[in-house]
Amino acid sequence: MSSEPSAWGQIIQHISTSSALNPALIACAICVPTGLTLAGLASIIELKIVGAVIALAPVVATTFQLLYFTIKEPERLQSEKHIEHKMVIAHQISIRKGDDIVDIALPIQSSVIENPSLDGVR
Repeated sequence: MSSEPSAWGQIIQHISTSSALNPALIACAICVPTGLTLAGLASIIELKIVGAVIALAPVVATTFQLLYFTIKEPERLQSEKHIEHKMVIAHQISIRKGDDIVDIALPIQSSVIENPSLDGVR
């Protein structure tokens, strides 16, 4: 048995650390097919309604979550790696020279960190 993670393991590891919206998207991926299958196979109208609700509820919740994060907290939609890189750029850059790591302190400049095309959006 090899120590390398499988392709599915790598995908799940990457997805699990991407953004605040991923849990809602995973819920959609599970509930929508389940609800549509229940609604399609049910012969009783009440079960069809339950299946439709199961399919639509996570989609509606995800839509509201996306709108909330887009308007109020857009940084939560960014990946954790992007936020970490942004923090490193804001404070310092580490450069490897041979076996040593040299830290170069940078002055904090919002033009380096912020996206100029978003001026006036907030």
